[in-house]
Amino acid sequence: SANVAVVARKIANNFRASGSHDLAIGYLQTALDVKTALLGANHSDVGDLYFIIGDSLDEEKKYQDSITTFEKAMMIYSLSIPDSMKLGNTLFNLGLISNKVNSTTQAKEYYQKALVVTEKALGADHAETSLTLKNLGDTCSRLGEWDKAHKLMERAFKIVEKKVGTTHPKALAIQRLIDKTTKNKIWHTNKALQSRYDTCPPCHAGHAATLDLPEVGTACEVCRKPLGELEDTDKVWRCVSCDFDLCTKCDVTFCKPLRKK
Repeated sequence: SANVAVVARKIANNFRASGSHDLAIGYLQTALDVKTALLGANHSDVGDLYFIIGDSLDEEKKYQDSITTFEKAMMIYSLSIPDSMKLGNTLFNLGLISNKVNSTTQAKEYYQKALVVTEKALGADHAETSLTLKNLGDTCSRLGEWDKAHKLMERAFKIVEKKVGTTHPKALAIQRLIDKTTKNKIWHTNKALQSRYDTCPPCHAGHAATLDLPEVGTACEVCRKPLGELEDTDKVWRCVSCDFDLCTKCDVTFCKPLRKK
């Protein structure tokens, strides 16, 4: 009966409050079975129980089981209450846990969907929107999508700045991520360029190869002159594949189709 579900849920809540998530899960499963029989598999109350079970599994570090359970909640909310923050929070949690198991691309997809739902439910300038932007930006940074990460985290920072100022811990945390992203972009870019120089030294000794990053400096990597002073600018091209500037005669295997800059 419904009373069984209520009692089981209360007992589970007590176990969860004391940190005994493994014991709570059993009672939550009982409540889930009762609610499913009474309301049907796609009712939002059933989704709520999947959400709580997923959270307890996450606390128990059973991440794959947690993802599977949160995905069930996601499917139910998508059908029953698609514009609610219950769906947004579920997608956000799926992003968090996917990052914990190093499924970074999957985490990015969840965060992107969470952002759409959150903006629609709460608005583009809400604190929850800022949090989703920050986590999505951090995930893009992990994937090496530096520019996209920077834009997302700048949006998050502006929302927080407007609400609590630049010295608030939340604003400072976002600023640290922005700085980290900038440093990672410079480090990885320089490493990739150095690898290309090491592979094809004659090519780069005779032609201008440039690094188009203001943080590093827009100078020729060979003669170190500012780009505006280079005489033979027709020999500076951009690689479509890796998005770096390089000379026209570079024959490194991962620099394939070229377009004129």
